[in-house]
Amino acid sequence: MYSREEIIREIQKVAAGMGVRYLKQQDFILNSTIPINTVKYHLGTWAQAAKAAGLEMPRDYSQSENPELVQDEELLRELVRLYRLSGKPPTADIVKAHGAFSLEYYTSRWQSLDRALWKARALFPEAFQPAPASPPVQDPVSEVDTSPIRLIPQTIKPKRPVKAERRLGEPVDFRGMRFAPVDRDGVLFLFGMLAMELGFELEFVSNERPHAEGRRYFDVRREQWKHLRMEFLLKSSTYTPDQDSGREPCDLLVCWDHDNEDCPVEVLELKSVIREIGE
Repeated sequence: MYSREEIIREIQKVAAGMGVRYLKQQDFILNSTIPINTVKYHLGTWAQAAKAAGLEMPRDYSQSENPELVQDEELLRELVRLYRLSGKPPTADIVKAHGAFSLEYYTSRWQSLDRALWKARALFPEAFQPAPASPPVQDPVSEVDTSPIRLIPQTIKPKRPVKAERRLGEPVDFRGMRFAPVDRDGVLFLFGMLAMELGFELEFVSNERPHAEGRRYFDVRREQWKHLRMEFLLKSSTYTPDQDSGREPCDLLVCWDHDNEDCPVEVLELKSVIREIGE
């Protein structure tokens, strides 16, 4: 993960390397390994990031020609207006036909219109509440019951439940995952979705400890990897060292919730990862 100070130094470095006093967003994307979404997560719009790095702003830098100057709230408020206009979550066709901003404003900033809608719901929850349904108007003439249903029988439930109740984690709405993991398998599945994006390659996965072995990309500029053993748990507090050998069975623990600051091995908390990627 990159800090605010590291991102500012990177912007300044790329600008100095190109010999410019103002760095365009596209030039930064082409000349830096830091994702543009990470920059905007820490510093806001690209214009705000350039200003934080001490770069100049061209006089002809207008909002109409540079989408990154449009504030997030303004874009999301427009989705609220389209929702009220159409009576349903706006689709891409509705945005193109009736929106004040083009669809590219949303896809470039949040990767998809669905993710932008998720942000709008979080920022303006009351605006997306469905209108209360009007009570049905009964015809005083027609009071005869025409339903074929005559009896709703009382069923007899078994003494033992037929199946266990399904547990669901907190809502995360991350890509294809609606709820947070509730067990080790869910953590492994989520990590598999992100492995390549986070610079990991798995060589095998097992139910025994260590749960996986593979490589970790630790130096992007020098193309360097290192081998590591991994374990997957829901919470870091459930990790236990190997009592027989006296050695730690893994080099990296991947978990959903890091709730043990005294964990003896390095921890990757997926909750924090998807929070940053989601932004």
